[in-house]
Amino acid sequence: MNSLKAICHSIVSGWHSGRGHKKTRKGDFAKALDHYKVALKYEDNDDPGRAITMECLSRTYARLENYDAALRHAKESL
Repeated sequence: MNSLKAICHSIVSGWHSGRGHKKTRKGDFAKALDHYKVALKYEDNDDPGRAITMECLSRTYARLENYDAALRHAKESL
């Protein structure tokens, strides 16, 4: 990936992760999940932040009582 595109993806991913964290703090888990999913789309498989986003997805799914998805994302974050 060229460097400009990588920088843009990093910015968009970080913005959506931040929004996901904010929605989580407010208890709006469904919207948090939406933001974490978008953040994940902008992260490459070798992106170090991807594991953190997967972990956030896992916690959010658990809070929504979707334990199968929570476990799947937790395993993928390792």
